[in-house]
Amino acid sequence: MKGAQDELGPWAFSAGRFTIAALAFAPCLPVAFTDAAVRSAGIELGAIASLGYALQAWGLTQTSAGHVAFLGAFTVLLTPLLAGLGGRIIPGRTWGATATAMVGIAILELGSGGGDAAGVSVAGDLSAFAAAAVFAWQILRTEHHIRRLSLGAGSPRALGLVAAQLATLAGCFCAAAALEAALSGDSLPLRNLLEGHVDVKQLPLLSWLYTGVISTAGTLWLELEALRDVSAPDAALVYSTEPVWGALTAVLLLGERWGPSTYAGAALILAGSVVGQIGVEEDAVDGVKTEVKDTPPIDWSDTPGL
Repeated sequence: MKGAQDELGPWAFSAGRFTIAALAFAPCLPVAFTDAAVRSAGIELGAIASLGYALQAWGLTQTSAGHVAFLGAFTVLLTPLLAGLGGRIIPGRTWGATATAMVGIAILELGSGGGDAAGVSVAGDLSAFAAAAVFAWQILRTEHHIRRLSLGAGSPRALGLVAAQLATLAGCFCAAAALEAALSGDSLPLRNLLEGHVDVKQLPLLSWLYTGVISTAGTLWLELEALRDVSAPDAALVYSTEPVWGALTAVLLLGERWGPSTYAGAALILAGSVVGQIGVEEDAVDGVKTEVKDTPPIDWSDTPGL
């Protein structure tokens, strides 16, 4: 993302990314048009996600990718914190596992070069941290709507919710790209695109396809499927393993080698995730109802700011 944004700019790149993501789920969009509850939930989630992605995209232009990756992982801690502020009881094992995972993320990201001073700014870091908070909010709201709408596995309404969310994302970023072009006075790229006079070779098609279909449309769909059975704090805890998969992918595809900090950070991240999941099973055995599916859904509508 950072490389493609450097070439095309954050708003134009994101517009292409989310348009492709929306097209992937376009066949499911009629469900949202005919179901007012699904449509309103999808627009809300899409607007929240647009804010988070915008903060992340802008942060990538101001600070290092390592800092964005590390600060973005604060979603792991902020999700249970926001849930607790909303009145939910958060088990102690979630806090302990989250703390362990966060230490691992710090070692993995900062120990592997993410903490270098070059290319780092306070504004960019604050933007990345704000994005983490928004994504935590988005996870909680997704969980809320899944329970409220009683979305079954693979149901047309569930797919319609994803389609509405992606359509909202695409609309927001296409508008942002057009506004940027208008304010800068450089509307030629946009006019060429609308008229079909574009050199396809200059477009980041592979980056758009991967980030649009795999890491946006596919991820949002999988998140919705998972949140029917997993609480938002536990889902955020599993998300903490993302830097491990990133490091492993770099080994397999780019030939990078793991150092001591990578092994130490990966071990702590996986330990935190595993301990958190074991805790869920132990709570179920002891009859302590801590999973979301065993507790009544929280009505966030009257909670200020949420």
